[in-house]
Amino acid sequence: MNIHPDVAYAELCAENKYLKGRNLALAQTLFETTSERDQLRAELDALKAPKEADDGAAE
Repeated sequence: MNIHPDVAYAELCAENKYLKGRNLALAQTLFETTSERDQLRAELDALKAPKEADDGAAE
């Protein structure tokens, strides 16, 4: 089956547009997830710091 070059090009352009949008959505999700992870890690470190200071003072 022969596909006209213009049709093939149009299909490739549509696929490219879809994949770019998908990549942007995935990048946004990754950014949000890593930001949330970093925030939770900072909160955990802040909660651990006084306990570690108390442990060090007890020795």
